[in-house]
Amino acid sequence: MVYADDSALAADAEVPLPSQKPKPPQGVLEVLENPLDSRKEFVLSALSTYIGQSSQASIPYKGGGLFGGGPELAAVITMRPDGYYLNPIKEGYAKYNGNPLAEKVILNDDDVIEVGATRFRFFFKKG
Repeated sequence: MVYADDSALAADAEVPLPSQKPKPPQGVLEVLENPLDSRKEFVLSALSTYIGQSSQASIPYKGGGLFGGGPELAAVITMRPDGYYLNPIKEGYAKYNGNPLAEKVILNDDDVIEVGATRFRFFFKKG
């Protein structure tokens, strides 16, 4: 194609080719209250991201109760083609939008996850 100026060429460059699939939005957990360390956000880039007090967990939390205890692994977030899912490992310990998490749920923008004394907000990072 011949263009009168580069702006038309740049506009065409942004249109994905039919063989290219648009990248799905990236899931992120933002720490709202009681972080365990200085991190404020956790990008959910792995197929499985564990929330817990174990060294196997990617996302730490501050334990609840008098002694700050809690399970080594409380929950896992799994990334699937149709979205992000929150699964309990220790049933009833994590909360999803204020309710005890008893089974797998799909995560949506602005869902609140509580594990021990730590509160998180799930959101999709745009762009």
